[in-house]
Amino acid sequence: LGRLEAIFSSIYLIPFVFGFAFICNLLDLQYFSVITLAVVVVCIVLFSKDVKNIFGVALYACFYIGDIAENPNWLFYGIAIGIAVVSFIGFVIYKLVTDKKCRTIKNGKFYPALFISSVAFLLGGLIGNFKLLPFLATFGFCIVSVIFYWMAINFTKDLSDYLFKLFIIGAFLICLTIFAKNVELYMVGHVDFMIWGDIFTKAYIWPCAQNINVCTLFILMGLISCFFVNTNEKHEFLMLVLACILLYFIIISTCRVTTTIGLISFVFLTIRMFANSKNRKKLIIAGAILLAVAAAFVIINIRAVWYIIYSFVLKTFGAGDFNTSGRIDIWSWCLEKFLEFPIFGIGFITDGSLPGVRENFNNFVLAHNTIIQWICSLGLIGVILMTIYYIRKYKIIAKGLKIVLGIALIVILIEVIGMFDQAPSMDIFVHLIIILCIGTIERKATEP
Repeated sequence: LGRLEAIFSSIYLIPFVFGFAFICNLLDLQYFSVITLAVVVVCIVLFSKDVKNIFGVALYACFYIGDIAENPNWLFYGIAIGIAVVSFIGFVIYKLVTDKKCRTIKNGKFYPALFISSVAFLLGGLIGNFKLLPFLATFGFCIVSVIFYWMAINFTKDLSDYLFKLFIIGAFLICLTIFAKNVELYMVGHVDFMIWGDIFTKAYIWPCAQNINVCTLFILMGLISCFFVNTNEKHEFLMLVLACILLYFIIISTCRVTTTIGLISFVFLTIRMFANSKNRKKLIIAGAILLAVAAAFVIINIRAVWYIIYSFVLKTFGAGDFNTSGRIDIWSWCLEKFLEFPIFGIGFITDGSLPGVRENFNNFVLAHNTIIQWICSLGLIGVILMTIYYIRKYKIIAKGLKIVLGIALIVILIEVIGMFDQAPSMDIFVHLIIILCIGTIERKATEP
């Protein structure tokens, strides 16, 4: 049992599990990857006292399952999810019965904010656009959010370093998935392998159940983590190289918001690394070599570089005016719905369709702006409740800037990106990341 606990508590379980899921994905055996992830969750709750790896499986499973909206198999997915949920519930009940310390909410200062946000979510669309199934799904999501926070502050150790390593591993797994998927497209003649930018263009990237905006956000979290993960000082150059690779993948995605933030973050954190390094001279020399290699790569692949720049310009000014990729239309639609349902909003599901949203998700309210999302989906009552939630959240984040800067920075960047792109209000996985980061800051504040 001791050996099993060591295996299922180790961060290195994640790359092995998702490596297998990655192979299943390539072979179009995604059902095997789903059942594997469910079994891993069962083993983690059975054999591990420190259950951090549940977070890794939950956050990255969306990249290794089929797009349910496009290829539904509700029975199979229901069984796999049911296995994980039942084991999860069993773990919660067992801990509540056997561990008195976790029965109180006094050890977590974010509980009231979570309860308030849950009320706001459940009230969204209550009058005028109430739908039972979305309400039940939202209720389940609120419970999962609270349980994730509860687990983070009660049953984990060294959570901050774990998340940094998880984000780095997850980022490279996503990059590998994207690369493999597009090489597969090259094999059937859909892309030109010699134009590196063409391999990674937005038109082709769609790994599993997530889109390119989510991919680049998760890759950005890995990039940030490279500068904060707890490693030996001798490994600083290695982490800088890894950060460069992740930045490259972000840039060639041609996602404008994430690329801009990624470049600024990389420059700022690289300067910070050089300023704080005890091996500054060696790191400067290594950095100069790395810069020379990058310059040579650009020169050799100048065609791809020009292609990427052209893609950015075309996406931004292709129609003659500044191109928001349909966001202005979506925002206008959302504000119209707020005027139609001002008190409790329209909720997160609509009978109509949003302009500029993927066909299979045209009934989901995806505002591409967190503030507009809350206004449209939750109405005035929900906005008031969420304001209380954000005040509490940012008080904790402010403390995190002093306690664990990397985690606080990831939350802030997610929020900034959420004003234009993939937001916590749009994606349950991104929302769970923020909750885990809040729990990490609180946990770090109490650790000796």
